[in-house]
Amino acid sequence: MPELTALRREREKVAPGALTEPYTRLGAVRGDQLDIETTLRLAPGSTARLVVRETPDGAERTVVEVSRTHDGGGTLLLRRETSSLDPTVDIEPRYGELPLGEDGRVDLRVLVDHSALEIFANGRPLAARIYPTRPDEAMRVGIGADGDVTLERFDAWQMASAFTDGPRPLWP
Repeated sequence: MPELTALRREREKVAPGALTEPYTRLGAVRGDQLDIETTLRLAPGSTARLVVRETPDGAERTVVEVSRTHDGGGTLLLRRETSSLDPTVDIEPRYGELPLGEDGRVDLRVLVDHSALEIFANGRPLAARIYPTRPDEAMRVGIGADGDVTLERFDAWQMASAFTDGPRPLWP
């Protein structure tokens, strides 16, 4: 998607290696307009989590979770239960089957654009809205795992606005 690539700004990388903690906040990666690309390798019975739009106290956070069953099947789960403290918004999780190779590899791309979230996991798309009640604070990103998960690569970019002359009107 060359249009998205043209909007990429500051790039942050995370060193590859085993994800040994259930959760680690990535201090250098933060924002509400992000393009995140990561490759994970999951052993059978393991789960990896990418957290976006997290507040400093963790009260609001959205979790993208990929899991591999013991028989090799995969699941993509978007946990929105804590995406917003507003009791009137939809926080139902979204999920689906995730095809995995024999090696448990997952290529994950997550696009965060304020309240819009687009996820591509091994080519499978999942889109949803999230509504943090503290949007100016919900900027943190983190990653973690349960079980044997290897982070092969992690790149994140701050994204510029596509609208250079102010917000686009809703109606012509």
